[in-house]
Amino acid sequence: MVLKLSRLVGKPIEAAQQVMPPKVQSLVNTSVQESLIFSLKTMLKTVPSVSKDARGFIQSSKKTKSFHTILAGLSGGVGGFFGVIALPVELPASTCIMLRSITKIAKECGEDFSDPKTLLECVAIFSYGEHKSDDDDTDFNSMYFAQRLAYSKLINDAAKYLATHSASHLLSAKKDLAPVLITFIAKVASIFKISISKKIVAESVPIIGSIGGSAINSLFSEHYSSVARYHFGIRSLERKYGKNRIKTIYDGFGRKQSIEAS
Repeated sequence: MVLKLSRLVGKPIEAAQQVMPPKVQSLVNTSVQESLIFSLKTMLKTVPSVSKDARGFIQSSKKTKSFHTILAGLSGGVGGFFGVIALPVELPASTCIMLRSITKIAKECGEDFSDPKTLLECVAIFSYGEHKSDDDDTDFNSMYFAQRLAYSKLINDAAKYLATHSASHLLSAKKDLAPVLITFIAKVASIFKISISKKIVAESVPIIGSIGGSAINSLFSEHYSSVARYHFGIRSLERKYGKNRIKTIYDGFGRKQSIEAS
């Protein structure tokens, strides 16, 4: 992910991000939000929700896991070649590809897509794990449950809306979806855009630019797939052993990490 890219060049990405032109920042903000809306609508149309489809969906996931990384890489190659002007076209495609991979991982972990919350949990993956720490795992572990708690009400409210409106109604809606869905999307976008801004800057830094947009997008895809396995793996354990027990064990690991770090 961009956190790995940042380590390749250090300060240049952080410094360049601070002086990103206002027009580019505005383009990023708009593109990120519209990409998440486009991806959500696409998944509403294509992800099977009934349990009888689960087996074929999981088998498909195992066969095409690396295929999503390749597709994300190809779309990133387009963005890397044309630069920031391609963002409104490249970002919806790459975000949709990554979200498709995330939904497959969720299905593998036993998630039920007949529950509207599940798809929203998949979209929320794009906002997990973004931080400024040099220690990815420690910082992500410490903030994971806090992030989940922050999203719980947003996801519940948005899920209630999805449950009371048909997919055809949602798919035919314009960009200005219901306020409850826009609030959720805006929350995810506010964090996802940090990664996208770094991606744009990374593609313009000579040392990183030589890698190309394709490789950058591949790292993005791998990162969010890893976060999805982390998140939905824990949810699977919670369904099996109970949320309180898993949270207690998780907190125990967190305290151990803090002690070892000190």
